[in-house]
Amino acid sequence: MRKEHMMIGGILVITFLVIALSSAPNVSTYITPVPDEVFINQKLGLIKNSKTLTIQYEYATYVFSGEVINITCYEKRQGEIYTNATIKIDKVLKGSILAQTVSVIYSGGTVGNLSLDVLYNWIEGDYPLPTEFKLKKGDKIIAFVDNYFSVLVYINEPMSTFNNH
Repeated sequence: MRKEHMMIGGILVITFLVIALSSAPNVSTYITPVPDEVFINQKLGLIKNSKTLTIQYEYATYVFSGEVINITCYEKRQGEIYTNATIKIDKVLKGSILAQTVSVIYSGGTVGNLSLDVLYNWIEGDYPLPTEFKLKKGDKIIAFVDNYFSVLVYINEPMSTFNNH
C-alpha cells in the first residue's frame, strides 16, 4: 500500500512540474551571458563527441570562435586561388592569441570570372561539416587553424549548430 501512495505522489509531483514548466516564460528568447570557461567547456565537450572534430582539434594549433569581418580572394599562380578571411575573435578555445582579429587562409574562391572550388570529405555519419569552405562576411564560426593560420575546418554558426546536436 505504501508503494502505491509513493507512486501516486511521484506522479503528482511530475505532473505539477510539467504544468509549472509549461506555463513558464519561453527562456530561449532571453540571452544570458555565458562565462568564458563555461562556453569553452561546452564547446570542447561537443567537439569531443565528433571523431572528425576531435582529430582536427588535436592537429590544430589554434581553435577560436569569431565573426568574419572581411573576405579577399586572390590568385597566387594561374588557377591557384586562395581566400583570406579576417576574423574578429570572440573566444579562444585552444592556443594563445593576443590579437582581436586574425587573418586565416584556405584554398578556393573567386577572382573575376575564375572560380576554384575545393571539396572536402569527412567521416560519414559524423558531425555535419562543410564540404566546401565558403565563408561570407558576417558568418559566425568556430575555426580550427594550423600554425600558419591555414583553415583545417570550421563550423558555421557555432551556437545554433552546436545546440542542435
